[in-house]
Amino acid sequence: MSRAERLAQVRAWRASGLSAAEFAPQVGVHPSTLAWWKWKLRSESSRRSRRRGARPKPKAPLSFVEITPLPVAEGPRPGATLELQVADGTLRIPEGFEERTLARVLQVLRGLR
Repeated sequence: MSRAERLAQVRAWRASGLSAAEFAPQVGVHPSTLAWWKWKLRSESSRRSRRRGARPKPKAPLSFVEITPLPVAEGPRPGATLELQVADGTLRIPEGFEERTLARVLQVLRGLR
């Protein structure tokens, strides 16, 4: 197909409002071929514009935005324990206590209520 025929098909596709998958069978091509033609023609058009000295579209001006980090929460000190008030007592959980084991302990405590 000539470039002009491809351009006509791509224009007809875009004007139809259909997806490439819906339009391509009407003109006897694969949808990805139609999409590639669209990309290729747009790419060629862009290169021609740059060669002719066309100015690029102005971009929105940039503005300064100050970003301040959130304060970092202090983690537990080495050797620190987590204390949970449970009914009549306190459950002290040392640093590094296995999470699965803690989950099992809490399940047992919930069952005692």
